[in-house]
Amino acid sequence: TLELAKCINAKNLTVFTNDLQIALELSKKKDVSVNVSGGSLIPGVYTLTGYDSVDFYKGIHVEKLFLSCDAIDADFGISNRDIREVEIKKAMLKSANEVFMMADHSKMNAKVLIKVTGFENIDKLIADEIPKELRDIISSKGVEVITE
Repeated sequence: TLELAKCINAKNLTVFTNDLQIALELSKKKDVSVNVSGGSLIPGVYTLTGYDSVDFYKGIHVEKLFLSCDAIDADFGISNRDIREVEIKKAMLKSANEVFMMADHSKMNAKVLIKVTGFENIDKLIADEIPKELRDIISSKGVEVITE
């Protein structure tokens, strides 16, 4: 999602994030309003977690959510390694009209510790590459798959 933030050149855009690196990147753009959740910082990851952050996302509504994950598996769905990030991601998912999951090829056909969601809560998957079999399975679950 940091790479997406670097590419943003929209005008009159409002962004909500729990990622300090994304907030700093977007602060360089004059036509982007950046809102950062509260919470406790995960060292080395630069994301804010905890009750404050979860409550922040429970109190907003967004048109589009761009979210990353640690792994995508046809059966297990979307998963993350860190339990502190999972609750925030679940709150983010509930706050959005349209959900874009972003992952590179290294996340495909993998699962890690904690399930974030199944594919029923994902509208579009953006990836650099995705194996055909996984693409077909995800597409059959109603998710539009977008690759470079």
